[in-house]
Amino acid sequence: MPSYDTKEVCRFIEGLLVRFYITADDPGSPNSMWVMEFEPSGFAKKHSHKEEHYLYVLEGICELRSKDGSTSTAEAGDSIFVPACEEHEIVNSGDSVLRMLSLMPILKGATGRSTTPCD
Repeated sequence: MPSYDTKEVCRFIEGLLVRFYITADDPGSPNSMWVMEFEPSGFAKKHSHKEEHYLYVLEGICELRSKDGSTSTAEAGDSIFVPACEEHEIVNSGDSVLRMLSLMPILKGATGRSTTPCD
């Protein structure tokens, strides 16, 4: 059984570090696996993508904001599902680092290191 080490670390925006574990470089993997680390007050601004998004909070607390303005809170041990093309924003609402495991399908021709914007 393969073991997956961090392939790459990327700072997408100030306050958000992403560690890539499984990408299209891994033969036969239909999904990517990332760990996202948000500094206190860090966030991923409102966005949407063609990939559905499975999130699991490893550490910390977050607020998930949707297009209609509704919010929900998740903390360590909680999981979140974001459907494809649903606009969402993730905010670290705690005083410490927020770590989330992210699983998304790798679409045809994609690298598994980014998402595919909705039209």
